[in-house]
Amino acid sequence: GYTDWRLPNVNELRSLIHSEVSVSTWLNTQGFINVQSDYYWSATFRAARPDEAWVVNMDDGYVGAGPKTELLYVWPVRSWQSGLFGDSVISLPKTGQTTCYDSSGNLIACEGTGQDGEFQKGVAWPDPRFTDNGDGTITDNLTSLMWTKDGNAPGPAVCSPAVTKTWQAALDYVVCLNANIYLGYTDWRLSNVNELNSLIHAGQINSATWLNTQGFSNVQSFYYWSSTTNAFLTGNVWIVYIRYGYSGDYSRSNDFYVWPVRSGH
Repeated sequence: GYTDWRLPNVNELRSLIHSEVSVSTWLNTQGFINVQSDYYWSATFRAARPDEAWVVNMDDGYVGAGPKTELLYVWPVRSWQSGLFGDSVISLPKTGQTTCYDSSGNLIACEGTGQDGEFQKGVAWPDPRFTDNGDGTITDNLTSLMWTKDGNAPGPAVCSPAVTKTWQAALDYVVCLNANIYLGYTDWRLSNVNELNSLIHAGQINSATWLNTQGFSNVQSFYYWSSTTNAFLTGNVWIVYIRYGYSGDYSRSNDFYVWPVRSGH
């Protein structure tokens, strides 16, 4: 009875992830049927490789990219439907993507493609997106999260700043920041995987480079630790590749970058 179905963008598809359980198994107990434990297409292409598009694994929540010519699962969506709590309980932001590409990676007009760049669904980003608080912190006006301005584990020497860390060392580092009242705060923490993903600009080839033009400094084009454990491989933790937006999991013993955050402001 509807004529406005579309392919979900990567933010919308990721919103179905439950990080504690098998996603498809859980969704099939929530009223859905035939949710597959496999990869689903999003409408969002990978900016660094426009012949690829972002995909989400409805088993473990992995977010990666694949050639647009692959055969993957599809799940239609419609947006902004009115319900018990109004038009939306959670308002997902736009991905930042405004252009469209064909399966060979050639730039094309967006009209009629059904791609993310045509519909640009989601909450518009505020302008400015980020506010420098002048005290070594920057507030994201989209999420209200407060990040350190320095994106590479800043802090006093006692906290071993500016180096990659194992996951446990990353957690210990944040404890050290709070013990030393870093920048006047005692509630720094490691961001969860959704918060870390909120920094990705899907329209940029390199989100780290973009963030370093938005007031941040030392944001690295590599993996950053989240605080979220992989529910299937509990020895592994979810990371976000800030350069592209890839979200996967690695052993806690790896050395990756750390970026403290505060919430609820």
